[in-house]
Amino acid sequence: MSELKDIFLSTCDRLLGELNTTDADDHGWPRAAWQRLVELGLPGALTPQHGDDGLSVADALAVNELCGYHTLALPLPETLVANRLLALAGLPIGDQPLTLAATAGEAVRLDREQDQWRLHGELSAVPWGRHADAVLLPKVSSPADLDA
Repeated sequence: MSELKDIFLSTCDRLLGELNTTDADDHGWPRAAWQRLVELGLPGALTPQHGDDGLSVADALAVNELCGYHTLALPLPETLVANRLLALAGLPIGDQPLTLAATAGEAVRLDREQDQWRLHGELSAVPWGRHADAVLLPKVSSPADLDA
């Protein structure tokens, strides 16, 4: 690992150890703690930015391990993966909290309504669902898929 990555992971370790996630707003969201993660650039650290390749998967796993070690009560691991998937799909990424959900066993359907797509149904047990700005899902069935 390069010296720069060592410094980055050391900084992450220190920051995660210092974060206060108990100071939450009226909706239970520790806004100041999330902002500290944003200031360090962690939500998008697994995506190519500013001409670099972003963290490697191994480095991202090291960050996730630090999140577990410090019992981070924020969706940083989910946001890292979600932003990486968005970037790979050519979609914009941001600093907002994101999460992922599985649709296996869930009754969800994707329909085209004029010029928009609408997801119908309910998902259970979505990690950070209350606080995430978006939820990434694996491909769900749409009527067009059924005709193929």
